[in-house]
Amino acid sequence: MMGIGFTIVLVALGAAREISATGTLFANASLLLGESFRFLEVTVIPNYKGFLLVRSKVKTTAL
Repeated sequence: MMGIGFTIVLVALGAAREISATGTLFANASLLLGESFRFLEVTVIPNYKGFLLVRSKVKTTAL
């Protein structure tokens, strides 16, 4: 049963990553599976521009 729980957690993390990155599930699955699988793409958040983490600039000193 531990393997099933681990698989469910990995699927949930992957889905959360895809939704936060592109707003869709199974985006571009047709590239891997063929054109007949284009129906798999589900748009969860329409007109989503994506999520960008901005890194602040840290001053470093030369040695």
